[in-house]
Amino acid sequence: MRYAIVRGDVDRDEVANYLPKNYKILHQDPNGQGLLIAGEDDHGWTMDEYVIPRLASGLIAANEVWAVFTNQGETGPVVDMDVPPDWLRTPTGVHLP
Repeated sequence: MRYAIVRGDVDRDEVANYLPKNYKILHQDPNGQGLLIAGEDDHGWTMDEYVIPRLASGLIAANEVWAVFTNQGETGPVVDMDVPPDWLRTPTGVHLP
């Protein structure tokens, strides 16, 4: 799984229009701080060779971030990533891999 952040108050639908089917918007910050994109590379539809350049063609800056599993928590691996911690949780509070 690969992740990228689009920082700032961006239009979710506009960003989604630039993404191939193997990538999706995982989280949108309700305070307008940005979006977290996630997906898996598939047949040339890659984060670094397609997703980020395609977003840039629409003047949307995205930076790849990496998940680092820092330790084993009670419910599984704990994720440390350069995104706000709330962005890495599902609505039920489960850490996302």
